[in-house]
Amino acid sequence: KVLSLLVAKRSVLLARKVPDINDVHDDLDQQVKHIATKLGTRDKRKRLFVLPKELVDVARSLFMLRRGPLLSPLLQHPDDIDSLRVRFLHGDYEDSYRLLVPSLLVVKASGDFDEFPPETLALQSDKVLVMDHHADIYIWSGNETVGPEYDAIRDEALKFVEGASRKRFPAPHILQFKENSSEERWIKCRLIPSHKDSSDERLAFFPQLAAVDPHAMQALVSKFHRTDDVSYNEWYRSLFK
Repeated sequence: KVLSLLVAKRSVLLARKVPDINDVHDDLDQQVKHIATKLGTRDKRKRLFVLPKELVDVARSLFMLRRGPLLSPLLQHPDDIDSLRVRFLHGDYEDSYRLLVPSLLVVKASGDFDEFPPETLALQSDKVLVMDHHADIYIWSGNETVGPEYDAIRDEALKFVEGASRKRFPAPHILQFKENSSEERWIKCRLIPSHKDSSDERLAFFPQLAAVDPHAMQALVSKFHRTDDVSYNEWYRSLFK
């Protein structure tokens, strides 16, 4: 995480100095490629360098930076973007990392929370999810959880995020919405589009998917429209072309 933050803060600092964000993306891509070629193992068949397990999380974190609000047009007003960048550059370890990689939690009926990787395939219709991106917190309800019998779970989620963010300044925006609503785009755009990956690639980073029935998995994947958005695996492979 420390290495991820050091590289990320360098890129965000660069973004405040150069006018073209594409130059920052190219620079970040070259940094990840440099780490891979120096510390990874060459795979001639796949024509890329395989990162050691300890560095895979670094590459995924920097991919999240690349597509997140610090280096992408998720926030449309330049003042909002720069304000968030300043908070990231001056934040402490925990706050900065939460701005880099959002946490994603599934709320259980017992009131406990399990952690999911921040990927689109976490948007399962029978789940209530909490995404904490430090400045923005989202509570998402799948289509199968919108009934009043799930209100207690949503109340527990709201109580949790209000407690976790009580000392943050400025206070985060907290939004609640359901699957297929217009607001859903706010959480979708911050997740890795893993629905574009192969089954083996999905399980490598999201082992909980092994418990999902094959037919349910097919239905889950089919919910997402095909776009030009790339998954982490597609992006990482593109670095070596």
